[in-house]
Amino acid sequence: MFLTTLVLILPWLLLVLLVVRILGLDDTLYRKLNQKPKTKTSYKNVNIVITGGSAGIGATLAQQYASMGANLVLGARNLSNLESVKEKCLNLGASTCHVFELDVSSEESCKKFIENAVNALKEIHILILNAGIGMKKRFDECENLDQHKKLMDVNFWGAVYPTHYALPHMKLSSRNNVDVIKRPKIAVVSSMSGKFSPPLRTAYVSSKHAVNGFFHSLRIEMKGKIDVTILCPPHVYTDFQANSFGAEKGVIREKSKFITPEQFASIAIDAIEWGVAEELVNTKGRASRILALLPTFLSDKIISETSKASAVVQQ
Repeated sequence: MFLTTLVLILPWLLLVLLVVRILGLDDTLYRKLNQKPKTKTSYKNVNIVITGGSAGIGATLAQQYASMGANLVLGARNLSNLESVKEKCLNLGASTCHVFELDVSSEESCKKFIENAVNALKEIHILILNAGIGMKKRFDECENLDQHKKLMDVNFWGAVYPTHYALPHMKLSSRNNVDVIKRPKIAVVSSMSGKFSPPLRTAYVSSKHAVNGFFHSLRIEMKGKIDVTILCPPHVYTDFQANSFGAEKGVIREKSKFITPEQFASIAIDAIEWGVAEELVNTKGRASRILALLPTFLSDKIISETSKASAVVQQ
């Protein structure tokens, strides 16, 4: 009798669980259960290191953390822009803000940056790996593979190098007087292109797939010691698209297809605090899980059309 009932119920139970996962209802339930009163969280005494902090998502994250009193270390190649972001962060209420020149494609630069961060803050509680570059070009139009190598150096190794040098310090972090986080946290800004494969992005897609694979593996290795969060935003309205390889003549963007960096930063900060494994940001992002269940011809069409709608390269 029990086995007969189980056989009848199990397919329906699996179907319900599948729908819950595809629509991200499990994530939604987790957030509801862990939701805090709607007061601004204090990040006083929390030490946060952000790569790619001179503009766009990185600068916006820094400013939102600053408004909550965090101690910040920001790194990027453009020191002038970093100084400008630093001034804004201090005006917004950052307890401290240090900036250092950083080329994430250089292992030595990343090593020195983490050393500078540890010297400035003594401990690293949250490491946010945000530096990256994009690409909008057909593979058969590439004269050589220099840009592919560059994207892998910046997007993949530019996240792995700082992690490698920060990890020993983060594992020893005492987090004295830090109540807002239970354990140290690493967050990497990846992309929906790390989950799917839109055209004109062979280099970008491969670098982000590598990022997702590496940090999901690291997340399991560090379970219970350091939280690892992979952030996979949809299109965010920054200068990122215009600065991509292949977009030298500019891009045409439909703003309604994008979220603002402020919207993304707010969601990212909550996901990092809660220790979410993978943040797909919004309902559209979470619903995209269904693409893996569709016939290839249909998922290819949806991915291609979505890609074209976000930013068209001018000819």
